[in-house]
Amino acid sequence: MTHELATEVTQSWAPPPTVVAPGTPVTLSGRLAKPWQPVAVEVLWEELPRPLSDLQLHAIQSYVHPERRAMFYTNRSVAPAATPAFTEDRFGSFRFRWPAGPHDGMEIVLLWAPHGSNRQLVPAAASATVVVGTAKLPRELAL
Repeated sequence: MTHELATEVTQSWAPPPTVVAPGTPVTLSGRLAKPWQPVAVEVLWEELPRPLSDLQLHAIQSYVHPERRAMFYTNRSVAPAATPAFTEDRFGSFRFRWPAGPHDGMEIVLLWAPHGSNRQLVPAAASATVVVGTAKLPRELAL
């Protein structure tokens, strides 16, 4: 999904690192193709994936949307620093900088944007970062 969204809607794309230590400052930046315009980023959080037994796999009835950690809008100040965490310049390039989650898990960032004059926000791009204390990708996730 990330690749499809990033290659179809973005003109440039610089995702955060694949894996970081908790609290590490990370940056996502890029530029959307016209007529898309970045409006907000949503930071989602979930526990690291773990192996499931056949019984657990068969018991899954639906997908659960990851927990929202934060939502940021373009060029709006965020306390306590009172500086925008998500900015867009006059050329349409965006930059989002935030600290990775405080403990091991998976952080997903969705970039929300309307298409042209349509005011409905849709997820236009996505990125995921594994957050682990060692800052090294766990072997079971490397595949």
